[in-house]
Amino acid sequence: MKEIPKIRVYRLYENRYTGDDYDYREETELKGTYFTRTKAEKEKTKLEEQAKREAGDRYDWQRHVHYYIKPKLVESKGLEYYGERPDNFIPFHTVKPIKDACGTIRELYSSKNLSLACVNLKGEAKKHKHSKIEEVYFVVKGEGSLSIGEDKYRIEQRDTISIPKDTYHYLESEQGSELEVMVITHPKYSNEDVILEDKM
Repeated sequence: MKEIPKIRVYRLYENRYTGDDYDYREETELKGTYFTRTKAEKEKTKLEEQAKREAGDRYDWQRHVHYYIKPKLVESKGLEYYGERPDNFIPFHTVKPIKDACGTIRELYSSKNLSLACVNLKGEAKKHKHSKIEEVYFVVKGEGSLSIGEDKYRIEQRDTISIPKDTYHYLESEQGSELEVMVITHPKYSNEDVILEDKM
């Protein structure tokens, strides 16, 4: 039987002292799985600040409640991902869409050497080229056509197409449908490197 890989996570625990002599403690595992210790520490600080506010001047909050972090190895399969995620997680809905020669574009990731974007298009994009970047298209959904140079090709879901630099190209969706295409560029994408045909 194949062993299921494990990953290290961090979980928060709460100790509440329930007796007058502060000897009896009730331990509770709090809801939340954190994938970096830094995230867990931030949440721990929030809980401590809340406990301090609730105690006010009435009692020493640290004698009543204590929060701490425990690392834990868990199986990655079937793991419930809840709690705050690391900074390298990029929720799609947080990326602002912009209008581009290709259609509506969301740049999901960018570094010095590459960019990753999601393009949504209804109708026909503008014919353009890039003088510095190469592109790879992956069709997520929809059908249509991709013109590269003087040639026109039919494209459909799960097709992958590479487009060299200095080559005019444009997408076109089938009538009444929408194309969704993931675009990888090398090096990183720049609006300044979009050259429209009608400007030449």
